Amino acid sequence: MALALDPGGIIRAITAMHRQGWDVPVALMTPSDLNTEEALGELLDGATMGSGYLNPSAHPEAPGVRAWLGVVRKYSARRDITDPYCQQAYVSALLMVEALKRAGPRPTRESFLRALEGMRSFESGLRPPISFSGRQHEPVACAEYLVREEGRWRPLHPRWICVDGSDPSLPQG
Repeated sequence: MALALDPGGIIRAITAMHRQGWDVPVALMTPSDLNTEEALGELLDGATMGSGYLNPSAHPEAPGVRAWLGVVRKYSARRDITDPYCQQAYVSALLMVEALKRAGPRPTRESFLRALEGMRSFESGLRPPISFSGRQHEPVACAEYLVREEGRWRPLHPRWICVDGSDPSLPQG
């Protein structure tokens, strides 16, 4: 059974399935957050998940995960790293800063777009290398697939799975 819900919906659905005695494989189609993992505990064991961002519990020592967590811990008033969309905001901010640098000292809309569309293989540390062009505005269409075993997410494959046929490696750590 595939679940593409917000984290609260995932918790309610899996808890209800367990209460009713359902023993079906669960595939999460949205990133898991640490609140979901804590709330469901062993009920998540055996679940699979696809995510376009490195899962911090599967890759706690990856340099990109460590850098992201360092920024969140430094600047987040709540020190909340459980939001699965925090990684997306972080990568977007990295891209924007890099595009502004490349756009020059007095960026315009045109120079910013030209810089962004000229980006090739930008490394965020949380996703496969990101590239844009005048015709390609979706930076990456890859996912990491994981399985939950004994309370931890484990990658099912050592590489990102990408629809464009590219084959980037997952970082070690």
